[in-house]
Amino acid sequence: MKIPYIKEVSIYNQDKFSTDKFEVIRRFVDTYLEKQIELYDMFGAINSFINFKNVEKDNVFEVEGKIIGVKNIFSIAGVIKPSHVEIFEDTAYHYFTSEGTPAKGAKKIYKSWMDKALEFRDHWYIIE
Repeated sequence: MKIPYIKEVSIYNQDKFSTDKFEVIRRFVDTYLEKQIELYDMFGAINSFINFKNVEKDNVFEVEGKIIGVKNIFSIAGVIKPSHVEIFEDTAYHYFTSEGTPAKGAKKIYKSWMDKALEFRDHWYIIE
């Protein structure tokens, strides 16, 4: 049965992809997320520098909106339901600030997203 709101090529249908298609997508997402983590770290360092003597610490540059952010990947992946976007985004930001290399963080985010997408699909949390 086809579930409304799901594109054929989406995170919710990842288990139906061919091995080759899945591998291409996995490599793209891992690389994208790794760069997002690096940008998040860089923007954190820049914000610390520009706010050095600023008691308010209110001069803040954010990655999202200034450079291609994680919300764009949700659109590509077919995640449109706001509650899902929020959960996937929270997962990403959790790992953006965790210990380890950007590559390891990216892999953790990717794995978490894949598991959560299948959970949503299998429990019909997709239908609005």
